[in-house]
Amino acid sequence: MEGYPWWPSLVFSHKGSHSRTQGLQTEIHVQFFDKPPSRGWVKQKFVKPFDGTDVKECKRGGVYFTSNVSCRQGADEAEKALKLTKDERMKLIVGHVSSDEEMEVDKFDDAKRRKIVESGDDDDEDEEEDEDDDSSADEFKPDKAEQSSDEESEQEQEQEEESESEGSGTEQTPRRKATPKVRKRKPPPAGTPRIQRTTSSPTTSPVATPSVSTPTSDKPTPSRMTLSSKTKTRLAGFSAPEQASISGPGDQGRSFPHQILDFLQPGKLKDLQKRLNDDPEYDPRTLYVPESFLAKQTPAMRQWWKLKSKHFDIVLFFKMGKFYELFHNDAVIAVKELGLIYMKGEYAHAGFPEIAFGRYADTLMQKGYKVARIEQMETPDMMAERCRKMGRACTKFDKVVTREVCSVQTAATRRPCFTDSYGDSDAAGATYLLALTEKANDASGCGSEYGVCFVDCTVGKFWLGQFTDDRHCSRLRTLLCHYPATQVLFERGRLSDKTHGVVSNSPSVILRDALRPGAEFWTSSKTLSELCSATYFKPDGDTDTGGVDWPSALKKMLDEGDALGQTAVARYDLAVSALGAVTW
Repeated sequence: MEGYPWWPSLVFSHKGSHSRTQGLQTEIHVQFFDKPPSRGWVKQKFVKPFDGTDVKECKRGGVYFTSNVSCRQGADEAEKALKLTKDERMKLIVGHVSSDEEMEVDKFDDAKRRKIVESGDDDDEDEEEDEDDDSSADEFKPDKAEQSSDEESEQEQEQEEESESEGSGTEQTPRRKATPKVRKRKPPPAGTPRIQRTTSSPTTSPVATPSVSTPTSDKPTPSRMTLSSKTKTRLAGFSAPEQASISGPGDQGRSFPHQILDFLQPGKLKDLQKRLNDDPEYDPRTLYVPESFLAKQTPAMRQWWKLKSKHFDIVLFFKMGKFYELFHNDAVIAVKELGLIYMKGEYAHAGFPEIAFGRYADTLMQKGYKVARIEQMETPDMMAERCRKMGRACTKFDKVVTREVCSVQTAATRRPCFTDSYGDSDAAGATYLLALTEKANDASGCGSEYGVCFVDCTVGKFWLGQFTDDRHCSRLRTLLCHYPATQVLFERGRLSDKTHGVVSNSPSVILRDALRPGAEFWTSSKTLSELCSATYFKPDGDTDTGGVDWPSALKKMLDEGDALGQTAVARYDLAVSALGAVTW
């Protein structure tokens, strides 16, 4: 339910059916595993099958993971219920009544629920509703001439409250056939005594007693009625339906234009180089968007699609004024994972104020998504000045403020900022980004040699290493335990099935990225060449000589025979290559 974590519950029928339709939503009747157990109607889109607490979704970072102690205890009870038979599970239901008995009681209640009888006078209506067999009420029925004009406006409300309340008298009287009449009264002549109803006390039968007051007395205050739970349940059936114009979280029944776009269909996806997804060199992080499609978009939406084509696997937080907005499939993810609602319009669109960026971004990152922060790089005045200085006529696509990707973050590369609040995860321990490469060990034939580089982005500290492991991957398992990696980078097609299993079963790993060998997961020589040409380790004040001031830990991994410093020692070749994957 909205505002609550995923809570284990037991689905069972209520009055012969376990589901109902409220407005445009379908709801499921469940009993929550709680102390004490509680029941409720939950929207069908929030109901998911429970497969036990050992599944990945229930672990840290999973959809169902929560730190709520009561919810975890409920999950343990649900785990035990999975092993029970259907009949044994029925015993877990508190106050359960079989479907057949409920149907019989419901039919009896419908037969006695309400009767409307028309009298000879067209202005009179008769109503009666009987709640229990032991309830009865005798009402005082004054003539029309004896009624007060200021009671006329509230008589119908008093009649409904009295008919819905349950009798609590100790004496049982036969069910009355006659129905109390509610009449539209005429104003009484001046000086007529007023008649006031009083409710019965718990020790007497519910009989209305007249009382006399002067014509100038204040209007009597109606007695407060205590409604039973059964009456409240019936009254809930008359509540207003939910608004159909606003889509709730995870509006699964709604379709959007981006879902039928030809270039987004699974078998037709292409990267920026127009390679199909079955090509060995296919890059799943990019997307080819046809120019004919971009020409039909608005300036801002064209800008969004161009950024999305370069960051297809990332959720874009698109800055527009004082808000971050999400479009198309990103909006669907935001509604599902963040509980946002869709904005008006035919395409998927959601958003939130800029002050909430940290909280929403952290929620997505903890669930395994990558988040890109897109900011406006100029003001409207700066845009107008840019258009004025252009040497050609401005098009509508030029008249939009420039936006750029300022940062791409994951759970492992998140960099805290004093302007953003990241919620509870700020107090969590360090998380690491790990680059891992493997080479079969020809000497032993059963183990592997690994090169690793992991970094704590919160403090900017790197660790490099290379080691030979046994056939059980004991050292690699120990490494993942001591330094829990949230994201793992590895060479596509180069890891063994055994290593894949170790990484996949690590509880801390949320995200795994397969990089193309050479192009994205650099070799040791390409890594050192890139570090030399860049300004990472330039001596202070040296910008022209091309000298490199290597860190001591990295310097011992270089081959002294190479004067250019672009060759790694053989025993550290894999470690330097892993450094290249992190640098890329």
